[in-house]
Amino acid sequence: CIPMATPAIPVICMDLKTAKLNGKLGDATGYDGSSQRYKVYFDDKSLRPACIKRVNLRIALEIPDGPIGDHKRDRRYEPATKASNKTSTSSKSKVFVGGGLDIHEKKYHQSVEQHGADSRPAISNASILSVFLLTSGRGLEAQRLINDALSRSKRIMGPNHNLTYECESVLEKVKPRRCSMIPYGCPQGMFHVIGVEELSSSYIIQGPVEEPRREDEEKTLKVPIEDILLIAGTPVICCGLKNAAHLNGKIGDARKHNGKTLRYEVYFEDKKLKTASIRPINLRVLFELPEKRQTAD
Repeated sequence: CIPMATPAIPVICMDLKTAKLNGKLGDATGYDGSSQRYKVYFDDKSLRPACIKRVNLRIALEIPDGPIGDHKRDRRYEPATKASNKTSTSSKSKVFVGGGLDIHEKKYHQSVEQHGADSRPAISNASILSVFLLTSGRGLEAQRLINDALSRSKRIMGPNHNLTYECESVLEKVKPRRCSMIPYGCPQGMFHVIGVEELSSSYIIQGPVEEPRREDEEKTLKVPIEDILLIAGTPVICCGLKNAAHLNGKIGDARKHNGKTLRYEVYFEDKKLKTASIRPINLRVLFELPEKRQTAD
């Protein structure tokens, strides 16, 4: 099944009792933790959006036609297995199980080695890999990679090239800092963290966010930091630590939230630093990434 916390990502429906949707392709977004369902917007515009359980969705690994997340163009998703490229939507299929990130990391590095980082294949593979990095909890890498790909595409292909539009579309999915609210009785759904108020130790959030977005219907709320659950892979910066003061100012991904200790496992961009379990109050969402050289000792 696909990750719980994710932006819109290409999926295929499987093993549904509503059989007409099996094999249909679309974008999964708007995860509801209480029902464990995603809202899926189908490529076939004759189909209405549907709320579908995680177990009935698989990531579509190959998208040969059209930029990711582009609802305006008709396209086909070609699911790929780890061992072959045959498409399958049969019951208990392992078409999308494992290997997605590894496959696209390999494709990206091969395209860089064979054609150069400024080449069209490398830039295109970078945009796809960014989505898989994000959904694997590696948000910092995802944003750095797509920022670099977009910069290269604008310089080499031009600002009005389709590849540049594709990179911009992916950046729109990677850059928002997404969260949900923990306390029972709070509004459900996915929110965007848009700011922080240090005086009250609160985040400013906007939502619930649905696709397509209806910002005029979204609310802006101030919520205590401890009552926010960041999606896996949210870029953060450490602050206010006393026993581990050397980590203050260090940036990383908040990947796992432990419901018992109420701490996040933070994987740092500086690979010399070990993973640390840190309280939410000692983390702040990182909205803009510093230059990578500034984070190195």
